[in-house]
Amino acid sequence: AISFFYKDLTNWQRAAADVADFTEFYIPGVHQTSGTTDVNGDGVVDGNDVVGPTLFTGGVSTLEDGLTGFVRGWELQASVPMRLVADALDGFGLTVSATFIDGELDVPEGQENRVPGLSKESYSFTAYYEINGFEARVSGVKRSSFLTESRGLSLRLEEISDTGVKQVDAQISYDFDKAGIESLAGLTISLQGQNLTDEPTVQSNGPGQITKYQSFGASYLLNVGYKF
Repeated sequence: AISFFYKDLTNWQRAAADVADFTEFYIPGVHQTSGTTDVNGDGVVDGNDVVGPTLFTGGVSTLEDGLTGFVRGWELQASVPMRLVADALDGFGLTVSATFIDGELDVPEGQENRVPGLSKESYSFTAYYEINGFEARVSGVKRSSFLTESRGLSLRLEEISDTGVKQVDAQISYDFDKAGIESLAGLTISLQGQNLTDEPTVQSNGPGQITKYQSFGASYLLNVGYKF
């Protein structure tokens, strides 16, 4: 299967910064410094020397909405039962996909115009073997770098780049319903392994500017299910 898609972005929202006037919030005697400058000219710097704010403007974190843009791309998918190649390969199969995406926000030149969460290239595959209740499969996914968000100062969301994802998972299971053992009918056992290659999560502000490096290792799950 080959698919083409196109989406208009009509009201995108993102974090932004603005400059505000705080004059109406100024309280004399509270918002000031003391003991740093000889304001009254008595030759002594003490608590009687107070200095009010020089500026009444400051930065404000806010949200900007109403942004427009687009996302478009191609997706290729294939599911191949290997029995189509040879009868001896009955039960084996392969599922693969590839996605190529382009997209951007309409913002002034020089500002970040990438759409968060959008990787330009993504690939996935699953190789499996299924026969008489037995199933084994290995899956992998790879996606290129993408823009995401992370908590910054005062827990504010800040845009940051993720270097991408490469992950391999596997699963093996057996459904005793198809084993012909009446006493075990309804029993299913499976073992799953996730992130087998221990791929880290890496975020950065640019080449050589890593801000987060996390490695969680592989995880394994043993599942036993019974239905009656």
